Amino acid sequence: MKNTIIAASMLILLATGAQAKSYKRGVSENQFSIGAQLSALEPGVSWYYTWGNTAPKGYQNQIIDFEGMDFVPMCWNGNYNADGIREYARNHPQCKYLLGFNEPNFKAQANMTPADAAEKWKAVKALADELDLQLVAPALNYSPDAPYNDPTKWMDEFVALVGEDAFDFTAVHNYGGFGGLKNLATTFHERYGKPVWVTEFCYWPGEQNGVTVTPAAQIASMVESVEWLEQTPFIYRYAWFKPIGASTQASNSPNYGLLMPQQGLEESFLSEQGKVYVHLPDFDAGRYHATGIRFEATDYVARSYASLGAGSNADCPVPIEISQFTSGATVDWQFDVPAEGNYTLTLQVSGEGDPVRFDPTLAVYSVADDGTQGSCLTETQTYKLSGKNDTYTTLGFPMTLTAGRQRIRLRDMDPYRPSGIRISTVSLTNSTGIEGISTDDSATVDVYSIEGTCLRRAADRDNATQGLAKGLYIIGGKKVIVK
Repeated sequence: MKNTIIAASMLILLATGAQAKSYKRGVSENQFSIGAQLSALEPGVSWYYTWGNTAPKGYQNQIIDFEGMDFVPMCWNGNYNADGIREYARNHPQCKYLLGFNEPNFKAQANMTPADAAEKWKAVKALADELDLQLVAPALNYSPDAPYNDPTKWMDEFVALVGEDAFDFTAVHNYGGFGGLKNLATTFHERYGKPVWVTEFCYWPGEQNGVTVTPAAQIASMVESVEWLEQTPFIYRYAWFKPIGASTQASNSPNYGLLMPQQGLEESFLSEQGKVYVHLPDFDAGRYHATGIRFEATDYVARSYASLGAGSNADCPVPIEISQFTSGATVDWQFDVPAEGNYTLTLQVSGEGDPVRFDPTLAVYSVADDGTQGSCLTETQTYKLSGKNDTYTTLGFPMTLTAGRQRIRLRDMDPYRPSGIRISTVSLTNSTGIEGISTDDSATVDVYSIEGTCLRRAADRDNATQGLAKGLYIIGGKKVIVK
């Protein structure tokens, strides 16, 4: 292993963060026709289903041959093509699951009594066992049809007939917003003891034609739901209903569509709702950002009174940002701070400000692991915004931090004057740069990644690079290239 030493005389290099793709996140859609539709969704969506037995071929086989998202077959009711499922599963080894009947407690859907479903379930279970697929129980929702308006009544009778070992997961649908989704999914997990798939959800109050839900309201419900779905261990997978549909400011629609245009063989791109759904992070509470890394402001661990929407900052790794940061709003990010010292929290922001909206008054606080706000780390400051939502400026918050993993909170300090600030990217940098790290010639040295994460403390100088992968490091205050 070869080491090349370069004198350290600059701030830790600024890079862009990489967003994790959620294994949970999916979509339900039966109108995919070209690969471009899936390609637009693929950066943040791992799986899809169509309510069908096998994936549709699509134009020139573009859908069935698409490899960036997993297709999950479904037995919609008792009439399904078992041979088609066999062929698909054997030709696609990534196929690991089989979805059960679709809303059997609805007369307009699978329309099956628990007894009918239990009788047909024997063959579904045998097929799943034959193909070594994990089996998802029938997907249920609150129904307008008596006597099974309450989905637990149908499911209780079904489980009594087939037994708790006849499926690996339960499944629910919900269109009433986050509260209803959380309550139904939690009830199914606690009642039946299995991980839950939420195979249809979006905000569609009343589930009736003519109901208007603006794109902003749809996004707000989406974000709140996805935060919980990602952070809840018993939620195994979830699917948005549905990518192809109204997505603009339609006057008689829930505006749920993720893709534009809605139909046709034209090149597909994401609507604002689509950008948010695809590019939301996985909200991993165990992820701590390294210092010196610029990442999207939407990769937070908690927020309040903050909205998300499309952004236009070329420096942001994703095309979304915090689009509203209203009176009293907060957003929390987590960092791995390599050493005690002076740091600067840097935000790339835009916004109209005075005279259209108010310029922001902001401060930064420490936050305990349980989310309790601690001491103020910076002076409260009022900033002048750029005056345009697509013109970005930089705000800096100097502070002194201890070493270690920690959570910090940006807070709007004016409870009555909502500002026009939009927050695109975030980074935490050592204010003194690499020169602040000791450069003495002692026998032991600290080893840092180029992002500022401490990898080794008090390592023997002569063996400090032993076992390190090829790359650039900061060792004893000097840049070292490991070849």
